[in-house]
Amino acid sequence: MRRHIVGLALVAALAATSCATVSIYHPASSARGIGFSEQKLETDRYRVTFTGAESTPAGIVQDYALLHAAELTLSLGYQWFTVVGRSTVNQDSGYGPGYYGLFGPPCGVFGCRSGLYGGFWYDDFDTTRLSASLEIVMGKGTKPTDPSTYDASDVVKTIRASERP
Repeated sequence: MRRHIVGLALVAALAATSCATVSIYHPASSARGIGFSEQKLETDRYRVTFTGAESTPAGIVQDYALLHAAELTLSLGYQWFTVVGRSTVNQDSGYGPGYYGLFGPPCGVFGCRSGLYGGFWYDDFDTTRLSASLEIVMGKGTKPTDPSTYDASDVVKTIRASERP
């Protein structure tokens, strides 16, 4: 009887940890492309991009692009940045997350099949991920009054404060 209780406790612990939320705010990986990236265009000009997961709302995708722009600005010794170009696009992946069956084969929304990709099972139905890109110019000193100019420290504080644990 004791072995069954220990076994059930282990299954419950594994189930609880599998539901833990993993932050999507990290450098983009080549495997899935979720996360942030930047491209230097000139000394003080960059293109910053954030691509969300399948379920990431547009507001979060845009906030994380701004957050990375602010963090990049501060890391390079600048104080503010002006957004001189922006776009948000849908990226159709052609694949969607399936279900890890605890006592059987992985089953997705459309049945039990598919393949292994990056450690997760995926079914072949369309999903959409949003990607937000900002072209920014960074500066120091007095911040311009242009409404497209952001104080980098304020952006970091504001967005970090609004994140949910």
